[in-house]
Amino acid sequence: MLGDAAALDDPSYEGWPAGLAVPSRVLGNAPFVVDVAGHHEGSLVQVTAPDRHGLLADLAGALSVAGQQIRSARLVERDGMTTSIWEVAGRDVDEARLVRRIRQVLDGQLSLDDRLAPSGEGPTEPLQVMLHHDSSTSAVVEVRAQDQRGLVWAVARTITEEGHGIRSAHLSTFGPQARDVFYVVDGAGGPLSAERTDALVERLRELPL
Repeated sequence: MLGDAAALDDPSYEGWPAGLAVPSRVLGNAPFVVDVAGHHEGSLVQVTAPDRHGLLADLAGALSVAGQQIRSARLVERDGMTTSIWEVAGRDVDEARLVRRIRQVLDGQLSLDDRLAPSGEGPTEPLQVMLHHDSSTSAVVEVRAQDQRGLVWAVARTITEEGHGIRSAHLSTFGPQARDVFYVVDGAGGPLSAERTDALVERLRELPL
């Protein structure tokens, strides 16, 4: 059961969805905790787990291989724990299957490369990568592309492979187009240099989506 009443005073949780409890910093013996609630025509999936490099990419991949279409996401890190809320299109989420997929991915038992490799068909519109200069603490990278299975995973994995971290992410879908914004920091949690930011943008533009 998720829930930490004291966390309600944390501004990070302002506007937290009413259908989901504010996450607890205590997981007990569980490696992660999943909570699911109905939301409009779809569902909200909340995952709380110890923060680690590449977690967002792994969770995005696990949701995709569990058959969930990601519409948006919100990420909060607090005291070494990361809680992410994923809005998915499905109204009836198979929670047991989702938990199983997350466990397999986090334990390294399931290869996302095998499951989410690009189909080769390619999107009807080219990938667009834009850099916004509205943060002094992170690189704000926006990716626009035709919404497709594994898109968030591919972008987040690329950021991770470059040695960077994702401080937060705001993922949205407008019709057939995904508009995903990632707040990227270096391995120590600081802002990226201009050179490393430019290199990341170029790497993302070369993704074979």
